[in-house]
Amino acid sequence: MTENTPGEAEIAEWLRAHPDFLARHPDLIARLAIPHESGTTSLIERQVELLRSENQRLRRQLEHLSGVAGENERLMQRLHRLALGLVATDTCDMLYRRLVDGLRSDFEADAICLMLDAQHAEKFSESDIAALPDKQPQWMEKLLASGQPQCGRLTREKREAVFGATGKQLASAALVPLADNGLLGIGADSDDRFHPDMGTLFLELLRETLQFRLGMDGRDETARRQRA
Repeated sequence: MTENTPGEAEIAEWLRAHPDFLARHPDLIARLAIPHESGTTSLIERQVELLRSENQRLRRQLEHLSGVAGENERLMQRLHRLALGLVATDTCDMLYRRLVDGLRSDFEADAICLMLDAQHAEKFSESDIAALPDKQPQWMEKLLASGQPQCGRLTREKREAVFGATGKQLASAALVPLADNGLLGIGADSDDRFHPDMGTLFLELLRETLQFRLGMDGRDETARRQRA
């Protein structure tokens, strides 16, 4: 190769800058050949093969996105039904039972724990309601302060603090802070049910619904005091 002969990189760059080159020189297409596992194939055949492969990839991607969209729609329908049921409850115990039933039947939850501050916990007679500890561990303080749901595998400390002895078999969980009211824990035996990369829109909407419903009791109590 002489100094005036362009190298492969230069030729490739030139062809990228002139994509119509082969269209202007169609006689070259038939003479170009590309080595292939099954033998030598023409440029046109290779292009057809690449286009077919890309078409299959795009089709699989479209089917995946369509499936995700359908699942998200079904998820939102179930969440809407659960939210209406929670807001319509007359007592805190009914609220808890409907929450547990809804999460188990519609959202594949294997364990549910509702931890509340003393003011809200005393309104429930359910023994499953846990009280927020007076001295919270650092991770819990950060979670409650952030207001953002957390998903994934739990450390032994977190698992025991939220789910107690019943949480030993749990492989993943979602922890949903309820502002200053408490914390909702949703556990699953499957390690891929809740993971750090999953979307949290559903959990955020559930959090807002629970916060609103818990606040209703406080507003009702204030109204009763004002009437008295």
